[in-house]
Amino acid sequence: MREESERLLKQARENRASAATLLQGDRFEASMFYSNQTAELALKAVYLEKKRRPARTHDLVVLSRELGAPKAIQEAARILTPSYIITRYPDAANGVPAELFSEDDAKKQITLADEVLKWVELKLT
Repeated sequence: MREESERLLKQARENRASAATLLQGDRFEASMFYSNQTAELALKAVYLEKKRRPARTHDLVVLSRELGAPKAIQEAARILTPSYIITRYPDAANGVPAELFSEDDAKKQITLADEVLKWVELKLT
């Protein structure tokens, strides 16, 4: 595996740990953002390995489709993609993100990020 891909995957795993820590601290919107980042960096690691060039998008659906990911991974990508914006910006979330999301929301996003990460790890081994 290319060094750059290894770094992306390592950071994806670190982001997953951050998502869990933030969930425990009731920082649900931040946990969701880090779940998104887990999936994004993991998918970008595979993208770099398979396409031999960096991905230039934050859209997890585009990444998962271009990689030919299974439908379940594409669905996880569809659900995770909005968290890149709506967990950080009140105008995108139509409210204060810190006040909009629940523990269940964050747990679901971590589960989806885990599915993407597991798929990526299988693709890269």
